[in-house]
Formats: sequence, structure tokens, C-alpha cells
Amino acid sequence: MCNKISVITVAFNDVENIRHKMESFFAQTWQDKEYILIDGGSTDGTKEIIEEYEDRLAYWSSEKDAGLCDAMNKGIEHVSDGWIKVLNPGDFYVDNTSLENVLTKINVSSIDVIYGNSIKIRIGND
Repeated sequence: MCNKISVITVAFNDVENIRHKMESFFAQTWQDKEYILIDGGSTDGTKEIIEEYEDRLAYWSSEKDAGLCDAMNKGIEHVSDGWIKVLNPGDFYVDNTSLENVLTKINVSSIDVIYGNSIKIRIGND
């Protein structure tokens, strides 16, 4: 398997988070990567933010879908090669070397699935 990483994000009305999520992807030091974004037809300004980044996206669409799994499958259809990573709603990369660390610190030629932990950030007294 090659070391290209295709990151898929599905979004719907996520204007508060979508820019931070995309910027955290584009800041990644791993160069062999592509970003695929499937928006469910947002009406809150999310689509307009995505359009600002369209020249940096491997593929994106904004249309009504049948839910999260349908949107994820639409994204998978546009993966060109390599590893598939899902960057879920509300998620972002906390470190610019996250992808690089995964692919350089393990023997990826002998595995089929990579998984990891996440960090939950709480703001305020929630």
C-alpha cells in the first residue's frame, strides 16, 4: 500500500468548526495527502467557507444526502489511493505532525488498519 492519506470529512451546517477543521488538515506536514469534503447541503454558511478552499480540495460537493453513511460512501468513491482517514464533525488535528507521525513511526507495509485515540477538549464548565 502507498503512503498517501485521503482524509474525508462529512459536514452539515458546521459553520462554527469547518474552517478550523480544514486548516488543521492543510497544516499537516505530511505531503502525500488529499482532502475530500462532502457537505449535506448546508444553509448556515458552511458551503461558502468550503468554497474558499475549493482549489485545495481533491473533491467536494454540497447536496442533500441520505445521512452520515451515505455521505461517507460518497467521499470514499472519490479517494484516489492509499489510506483513508475520517475527520468527523467536531474533530480536528491537534498537532501539525499527526499524519506524519502515524506513517513514519509504524511499519505500514505489514498492516491493514490503523487506529488511535482522541483527546476531548472541554470549554467552560460542560
